[in-house]
Amino acid sequence: MLSAAGAVVGNTVGIFPYANDESWEVYPALWGGIVGDPGSKKSPSLLHAHKPLQRLEELASQKYAQDISIYEQAKAQFEQALKAWSTSKSTNLKPTAPVEPKRERYVVHDSTYQALGVILADNPRGVLALADELSGLLQGLDTAGQESARGFYLTGWSGTGGYSFDRVGRGSITLDRYCLSVFGGFQPDRIKAYVQFSQRGNSKNDGLLQRFQLLVWPDPIGNFKFVDRVPNQKAIAKYNQAVLNLPKLDQQSLQGARRLPNGSQLLHFSPKAQQAFNAWFVQNETLLASGGLDPARQSHFAKYRSLIPALALLFHLLDGHTGPVCDDCLNRAVAFADYIKKHADRIYASVSGHDHAAVRMLAERLLSGQLPDGFTCRTLTLKGWAGLATKEQAQAAVDALVEYDWLIETEIRSGGRPTVKYALNPQASTTLL
Repeated sequence: MLSAAGAVVGNTVGIFPYANDESWEVYPALWGGIVGDPGSKKSPSLLHAHKPLQRLEELASQKYAQDISIYEQAKAQFEQALKAWSTSKSTNLKPTAPVEPKRERYVVHDSTYQALGVILADNPRGVLALADELSGLLQGLDTAGQESARGFYLTGWSGTGGYSFDRVGRGSITLDRYCLSVFGGFQPDRIKAYVQFSQRGNSKNDGLLQRFQLLVWPDPIGNFKFVDRVPNQKAIAKYNQAVLNLPKLDQQSLQGARRLPNGSQLLHFSPKAQQAFNAWFVQNETLLASGGLDPARQSHFAKYRSLIPALALLFHLLDGHTGPVCDDCLNRAVAFADYIKKHADRIYASVSGHDHAAVRMLAERLLSGQLPDGFTCRTLTLKGWAGLATKEQAQAAVDALVEYDWLIETEIRSGGRPTVKYALNPQASTTLL
């Protein structure tokens, strides 16, 4: 929902995070995604959250159909007038051709970056690029020959950058300033593989994955309960209307906002919110400077500098507040960031080579006696358990349990290649579970 709302705002309304230095602009277009197994209902959730975008697309399509009809009529009249003007050799001013209307867009599905560039040329405010499987998009941008596409996505993240396309036989497209939001789904195995892939240095170290700040990995439902109740139509209508109101902000003069030459309006924090943001900013910078974070988290949490003001602004706009962004919106932004920070920790856990879900599963299997003492990594892979079926997955989980002192590792030499066997430590602590 936040990603959808942020995409509608795009770079039309922003915030100055600093009280005095207005060289730093932040816009609420946010990247995100949902990590979940097939059948975990990612798609239905996404469908409901994006219903306001579907409505905006429908309204824009209807308006475009009307505009193009009027344009075709005006074009026919222009051609007649131009022909008459040429025939009569009139000294009157030459007839002016009508301007072809542009279709407003909010959502794009699985599009090439060149096609996205064409759409964004008509919609510099921004669009939301939806991808069913984000790992495919990220890995595609990692491949040789896709450097331009990768640069295009990276530049669109901030909402302030520009880009140009030179197309053979089709002229050039210049985007002076454009905004791009991205959202979609990840399967757990694929997000783990991509994070590990990037950590090994096979992915470019430019923070592409770290831009997905609204990336969540919910726990699977353990104790299922059947629920069939009437949806809260009042809450649904309130959310839908809040998002449908966002495109109107471009035509309004927001109280206390500074309108830039490019048309964007930017707000400041209220004095109380500014003091709170400054305190949070110092705390975050202290964490980043402590040296206690691995490179992936370091890059990810560094981008919270813009995430916090972006979320605060988004809450401010969705709730219909006026004037500067208040401390209540900022506090909600900080609380929400603390929540998704836990999801980021879960996702980047695979960076260290420890898939915590697989490690926990292996620990449970050991406690229940499903693996005998003296088992090998090959013994484990032959079980075919999810998350432990490959040599790499099994070895990573075993190594983690050795590190946690859950397993006792013994190397046996008998003339040939040594065999490593593992046994459950009788003193293993159940706190791991």
